Amino acid sequence: MMAASPPPLPSAKKDPRLASILNLSIPGVGLIYLGQRKLGATLALGFLACFVTAIGLFVVGYSRYLSLAMSDHILEGDNIEKAGHAFPRAWLAGLAIAASLIYFTSNILLRAAKRKLALSPPAR
Repeated sequence: MMAASPPPLPSAKKDPRLASILNLSIPGVGLIYLGQRKLGATLALGFLACFVTAIGLFVVGYSRYLSLAMSDHILEGDNIEKAGHAFPRAWLAGLAIAASLIYFTSNILLRAAKRKLALSPPAR
């Protein structure tokens, strides 16, 4: 005689508020929590890539600026003009725009996922 397999465990009810808080901290994590793992991971990794790249570019630019500003030769040649171009402003602005688009997209998709969760029948 075969042993009967145990009944499947009911899935835990997902808290929409917790999903919103998670999504606020890192866009996409709320979607991962609600079960949309691939989409959430894509958004989270994209956002984190923009954030880490922007921080790295800022630190490099700031070190260039400090190097020029603390130099004894700031008034020689075109060093003052170089100080004005130490930060890659176009790249920083582009990364900020990309991260903002990811953030807003994640919030729209999270709202749709929460609506779908609210309409689904309760698990038994």
